[in-house]
Order: sequence, then structure tokens, then C-alpha cells
Amino acid sequence: TWPVYYLYGDEPFKIQEFVEKVTAIAFPGVAASDPFCIDRIDGSTSTGSDVLGAVQSMGLFSAGAGKRLVIVRQAHQLKELDALANALMAGDGESPWGDSILLLVADNLDGRRKFHQWLKKKGYALEFKVARDAELLQWVHYLTKKRQLKVSAGVAELLAIVSDGSLYRLSQEIEKAWIYAGAQPGAELTLEHVNAVSSTQITHEMIELVRAVVEGKRTRSLLLTEKLIRAPEDAIGFVGFLTWSLKNANSPEFAKAAQIRNLRALRPKMLASLIELDARLKGSGVEATLLVEQFVIENTGELTA
Repeated sequence: TWPVYYLYGDEPFKIQEFVEKVTAIAFPGVAASDPFCIDRIDGSTSTGSDVLGAVQSMGLFSAGAGKRLVIVRQAHQLKELDALANALMAGDGESPWGDSILLLVADNLDGRRKFHQWLKKKGYALEFKVARDAELLQWVHYLTKKRQLKVSAGVAELLAIVSDGSLYRLSQEIEKAWIYAGAQPGAELTLEHVNAVSSTQITHEMIELVRAVVEGKRTRSLLLTEKLIRAPEDAIGFVGFLTWSLKNANSPEFAKAAQIRNLRALRPKMLASLIELDARLKGSGVEATLLVEQFVIENTGELTA
């Protein structure tokens, strides 16, 4: 472990997970709430001297043999940093507090501050960015494994979609689906579990819209489109869920529809149309409902491969 970590960025969930891991490494088998091991400080109401005093103090009754972990929230608001900065910088990175660890959790890193410049130069500053689409599946597998849960590839993709890019929401959706599944260790989350508890726009009616499109039922698809697609977010949810269903045509929800329409042969054309719809939703400025209606008309009815 390093003597100090400066953790910042736009994804607080990643920072929270990192703090948990450092805590587990520093104090294996010790509860994170142990007051003799861990100090939590609010940087908006504290000074650098307060932090220095906390991290240099000895935890006499600690299971970590005197080692401490000091977590400072809102660290970018700390005032009077000189004492803390000088203690670290004087040793050129050597720990001035033995095996104890200081975690500075902040919204941002101020490149104008000499102390922040030094933290970045030494590699002690870690930026946590919002999860990209490509990362979301990795987070699904990480969070389900953490809870000792099982998910198929298709359900993992659906969880990534309903998270809407938020790791906090992803964690909540997994927890809700797990509770709905019976809250037993080793449970397998299914499409039914996720759909039953999802708090996003992918509701039962959205599933019906996607199924109607997959089955080629133009009239029903248009009626549901008018009812459900009111904003760009609704349309993006539709694109994500239809993409998922095309890639998982053998799932119980869509296997019958796939057989009815020979979806396997039609899939390349529909996926190409979805890519075009996604681009137009994000860049054309045209009303989302109209764009989805156009997609429905072009991809339902007597469509041939």
C-alpha cells in the first residue's frame, strides 16, 4: 500500500469500491466500522493539521497493531494544507506515518495547487471516470461475483442496459433482482427477475413493444411506440433492449417470435437499422417518437431478408 491516495473523478461508486478494497487489505478480517482502526474526516470543516494529527496517532486498541486508516471526504476543500503537504513532500514519498494509510477523496484535482501537482507527479492521484459502455459488462460480472450470484451472458447484457450507465443503479438493480429471486447465496438471476424489479423505462410494456417489432406486428408496434416513446431516453432504452433481444433470440421471451419470423435471417438488416436509429437519435434533432415510428415501419410487416 501507498502512504497516501488522492482519489477523484466523476464516478463515486468506483471510488467507494476502491476504498473498500484498501480497507480490506489494511485490516483483513476487521470490520470497516472499527473506531480503533479508522478515522473519517470531513474536509470541508477540517484542516491539514487535523488530518496529519489523525494519521500520525496510534490506534492503541486496534487490531492493526497501531496502524490507522484515515479517510478524508471532500478533501479538495481542506484548508491550511501546509502541515500535511510538508510532512509528505519532505520525505519525497517516504511514509511519515509508518504503515498507516491516508485516503483523500475529492471531487477534483486542482492543478494550480503545489501539493496536488506533487501528488499527481508521484502517482498518488487516481482518477475514476464514469464507466464506458464497454466497461459495464465487466462491472456486472464483478458485482454479481461479489454477491456470489450467477448470470447468463444475456442477463448480464440486460443488466448493463438497465443500469443506464450508472454503477450505483447497476448495483441496486442486481440487489433488487437478487432479493426477488429469494436472496439466497449462489442464486442465478434470470430475465424474469430483472424485468420484475427494474426501475428503468424497460417495463413490461416496453418488452411488449420489442416483442411486437420482433414478430413484425406493425400496427401494435406503432400504437405502443406512440404510448411509450416520449423522450430521447425512452428511445435509447428501446434501442438497447431491442439490440439485446436480437442478440438473445433464443431466450424464453423471444424464442417463439424468432421462429415465427425467421429472425436469424433478418437480424443483420435490423441491427444495421438500429445503428442508424441510434445515430439519428443522438445527432439529428428530430423528435424521438417520429424516428422510432420510421424504424418500426421499415422493420415490420412484410419484411424479407
